[in-house]
Amino acid sequence: MLDMSLLFLSSLIGKAATFKFNPSGRSGVLYFHRVLDKPSDNYPDDPTIDEFDELLSVLKNTFTIVSLKELASTRQVSRGKPLLGISFDDGYRDNFTNALPVLIKHGLKATFFIASQGTEEGILWQDKIIECVRANAGGSDALYGVGGALDGLSESAKCRYLMEYLKRMKVFSRNAIIKDWEKTLGISSYPRLMLTREEIKVLSNEGHDIGGHTHNHVILSVESQQDVKNEITRNKDILEEIIGRKLDLFCYPNGHPSFDLDADIHPEMLREAGYSYAFTTLDGGIGKDSDDMLLSRFLPHRRNSHLRAWSSAKIMGEVA
Repeated sequence: MLDMSLLFLSSLIGKAATFKFNPSGRSGVLYFHRVLDKPSDNYPDDPTIDEFDELLSVLKNTFTIVSLKELASTRQVSRGKPLLGISFDDGYRDNFTNALPVLIKHGLKATFFIASQGTEEGILWQDKIIECVRANAGGSDALYGVGGALDGLSESAKCRYLMEYLKRMKVFSRNAIIKDWEKTLGISSYPRLMLTREEIKVLSNEGHDIGGHTHNHVILSVESQQDVKNEITRNKDILEEIIGRKLDLFCYPNGHPSFDLDADIHPEMLREAGYSYAFTTLDGGIGKDSDDMLLSRFLPHRRNSHLRAWSSAKIMGEVA
């Protein structure tokens, strides 16, 4: 339970931060991946249920929280309580089991950007890595083919290294490597970590926006143009069939405009596919001057809810 006097003081500091760092009242979008039952070294930036609950209480005091669709379409500026949107990437099942009840409690809406391969298979490639490393606990790291790079690392640090090692490979190559690990480790199935079709329907019917995130969670700059088009279209078709309405929001996997996409090519692909707005992971706020297909989002690396809110107020004032 948050102390009301602390909440009031936090709100004043947030307003002061907005006045100093965001005088033009630019909007902002936070992004998360998961809301956890308990802290996890494999997901160090993601809040627990209690932390997410506290964070929303603090954010509501400092910002006017709206849907991403409203934020992107209106570009309203406010010198009092700037607009803030909340988004989740990838489509983890705890977005439904853990985040949704907290959002309902606070009367807030979020946007869920979903990689549809996770919906179909129950898990995405990055979590397969975590499960493989767990299954290989005590075994030889020679399995992974990275020399001595993993020597002395903790289990979670090994997972992070292998994710970085694999994420810029083409889908076919990455899948082949993981299949070899699975075969060696005798892994034939995984726990379901991602949203089901029915859970996606419920989120949509509750008034939360569903957005595209490619089918296989691919970095667009790695794949051929035709493969990128296929990834975008397949993902959009699957999600639209599930929710029974058109998608107009997309976020780029990994999402940095300088490394993970071609700003001269991929935004136009998304427009041709029927998207109206696309979001990156480049820190900054959103204003009248922002490109519809390269809108900023950010994740302040602060565990404390008040510090995260104050950092958000500062980042929103930046022009990406």
